[in-house]
Amino acid sequence: MHFRIQSPARLHFGLMQIDRTRPRCYSGLGLMLQQPVMTIEAKFADRFKVLDSTEEQENRIVDAAQRSNDFLGHDRLPPLEMLVSQSPNLHSGLGSGTQLACAVATLIATYFDQLENPSDEQFINARDLWIRNSRLMPDEHSALAAASGRGKRSHIGLDGFLHGGWVYDTGCDGPIVHDDDYRTTVLKQFPSQWSVLLFENPNGRGVSGSEEQSFFDRSEKSSNKYSSQMLELIDECILPGLDQSCFELFGPAITRYNQLAGMLFEPATTQNHPLESPDDLTEVLHQLGLFAVGQSSWGPTHWAISPLPVSDSELQTISDAVQLAGFADFQVNRSHVKSDGVKIEILEH
Repeated sequence: MHFRIQSPARLHFGLMQIDRTRPRCYSGLGLMLQQPVMTIEAKFADRFKVLDSTEEQENRIVDAAQRSNDFLGHDRLPPLEMLVSQSPNLHSGLGSGTQLACAVATLIATYFDQLENPSDEQFINARDLWIRNSRLMPDEHSALAAASGRGKRSHIGLDGFLHGGWVYDTGCDGPIVHDDDYRTTVLKQFPSQWSVLLFENPNGRGVSGSEEQSFFDRSEKSSNKYSSQMLELIDECILPGLDQSCFELFGPAITRYNQLAGMLFEPATTQNHPLESPDDLTEVLHQLGLFAVGQSSWGPTHWAISPLPVSDSELQTISDAVQLAGFADFQVNRSHVKSDGVKIEILEH
């Protein structure tokens, strides 16, 4: 057996609410991208093992594999060797942690699924796989969350893995009692003609782990005073802008939404904290005529969305301007929407 998965990158435009006693807690907006891609292969071996990986990445792979194995009801990990041949940097704001866990959990499920339900198909839809293996969970999303250990707050990465496109996680209807309280998402097509620019800092690292948890702990007691404004932006501008492919409606609204989402963590930030530095880069991007701009998740990756294709010469001009503005570590890359869910490629049955 030999399988391969290519997982998309994820832009996260920010949460609307983090107070667990309030409605719409952990609701937010996200977009799945074709690049940078994460490529993982699983091949039959004498035992389970991880090849050519950093210690942090290997620990994450083993943890996701064990969770998926336990969820599926098996005593021991399958005899597979796993290799990550391409991946965005961890903690870069592109959702690589969730995509890694979802991909590994799905590869484990694929192994057992192929033993029980052999298929001659070259590609298997990950959503169909988790529908078949949802066990006692209410749906495939809940099954993947349990098997991967992800989705404790936002479900954007989970739903993006299964569906692609634009994901609006509406959060919980009322106060969160259990971490697995049922969630709903709204999926939208993102106009294929719109371009996405990524401003990536390979030497940077966003907030994660215990530091991230500390930020939530120090901020979640304060209800978001901007939540009504953010919901209005979603309902009146962002979603209609997507439906109508109207960038004039969408662009300024998603920029403002991202700004307000950043203010949600003001109780946990200080004047010198890195979370406040993105304003400098976004101002540079505004001056370049890019009006839909912001930061993804905790950063350091920034994004800009253009209603038109960006040529090579335009990309170089933008890159040069970013460098001259003092952001020498940032690399500028193009990407486009990943409009469908992940598929498992069967390289060898």
